[in-house]
Amino acid sequence: MCDPVPADPVVAQSLFLFSVLGQQSLAVGTAFVIGQCKSESDSTTTLVAVTAKHCLTNIYKHFNGSTDNLHENRWWRQESNKGHFWLSAGDTNEGFWQCIWLSSYIDDLALVFLKSANPQAANKKFHQPLITFELPRIGSEVWGFGFADSRSSPENYKELEMQPKLTKGNVIQHLEGSLYGERIVAAIPTRSGMSGGPVFWAKCLLGVISSTFGNSDDVGTTTLVTRVRHIWNIPLDGAPAFNGQRFTTGGQLGEAGFLNFISPSMANQDEPYFSTVHKLPVWVRKEL
Repeated sequence: MCDPVPADPVVAQSLFLFSVLGQQSLAVGTAFVIGQCKSESDSTTTLVAVTAKHCLTNIYKHFNGSTDNLHENRWWRQESNKGHFWLSAGDTNEGFWQCIWLSSYIDDLALVFLKSANPQAANKKFHQPLITFELPRIGSEVWGFGFADSRSSPENYKELEMQPKLTKGNVIQHLEGSLYGERIVAAIPTRSGMSGGPVFWAKCLLGVISSTFGNSDDVGTTTLVTRVRHIWNIPLDGAPAFNGQRFTTGGQLGEAGFLNFISPSMANQDEPYFSTVHKLPVWVRKEL
């Protein structure tokens, strides 16, 4: 595990998951942007991001104490306007986004829609990383990112502590056919707060960090990674429109060009280094 260069695209593409309601605040993890759409009417930006389900569940439990209505999305629609924010730690101008919709859950994966809440957020641009459905072989190299050991102040939501961290290792087990059939086990070190952060394989987005097995130093040496492939079929019931269009699945968002999946008709790709420390490239949709 090591520190990234602050200007690395993986930092700017990731969001620090932070929530505040009234006098209470909570820092819970990391999210990763996979698509965006700018509104022509009010210049706000809607992001599509992935994170770990348990990060959202932790927010809900902290502020509400029950998960009875969590899957109905009702609580998020009503309460998010009262102060639940995502903070882009990769943006020195501190762009803020608000959670306006979240998907049904598949394993420990959640798809969320975020609305820009200040001018810095509305003007920020993100890449569209190439998402793979493939399963890496045992021994394949994977790498990831997250905001480790994040802390928030109960008095001031801008008094944050976070440690952006890169991690790299190898796939050591598939969990297909088990209770966690959408997960792989990788020998990559992670810390608390990196949950929901992206994991890459073969220059593609493979999954999100789900959980880790710690040791005496409180650093996990083995990590469960939840694959993101199911966002193709994830239902978008109640999700906001993109460019005036409503979509029923994540796959339709991809076919319309708002997400970037490996497919026979996929767009041309650029190959920027998302981590200059390790010279790790990621395929992203080429800007026209």
